[in-house]
Amino acid sequence: MPLNAHATIHLDRATGFRRDHWAQWQADLLERITRWLARHDIPTAYLWTREVGARTGAHLHLLLHLSDFANQHGPLTDYLHETMFAPDDVLSPPHAPVRITGGRYGMQTHSMRAGVLRYVLKGIDPAETHRLSLDGYQTVRVADALGITPAKDAPPIPGRCHGSSHSIGPAARHAAGWTEMRDLHHLAHHLNP
Repeated sequence: MPLNAHATIHLDRATGFRRDHWAQWQADLLERITRWLARHDIPTAYLWTREVGARTGAHLHLLLHLSDFANQHGPLTDYLHETMFAPDDVLSPPHAPVRITGGRYGMQTHSMRAGVLRYVLKGIDPAETHRLSLDGYQTVRVADALGITPAKDAPPIPGRCHGSSHSIGPAARHAAGWTEMRDLHHLAHHLNP
């Protein structure tokens, strides 16, 4: 079940959104998305990251699975727009309040999905480092090691900055027999095929 859709949701433009209540507002949003997916017999699987851009404001990146992207991304976009934004808040992409990309030309191969994942991880703290043992120990910037270009001048984000649905969370991965990547080199290899 590939995560073949990338939704960008501009939260500062959403009705009732306040940054000091981001966590609860986002939990309600993810519950709405989960119910919409269930009504359309689509298994729930998603990853999310929060970001605050200097020009784009608070927004959420959501990588999710749509079993029939061509026929499902439009109705999901419409549902989210209708339930979260003022009816007159309609702009063309890339400035639309809700934008879902992917499908045939967006996220079909490992390389394409890795590129999108690197993009949504750009909110990583550029100062975060990790000690690696290559030829002796050295400290590297995590973003550099993973091939991620951090967003410039991004303000701090309140609360958790990333997460996943329970269907692909730690317990589900363990039950499915996944081997977790705990080595920065292996992760970098998968993000930069």
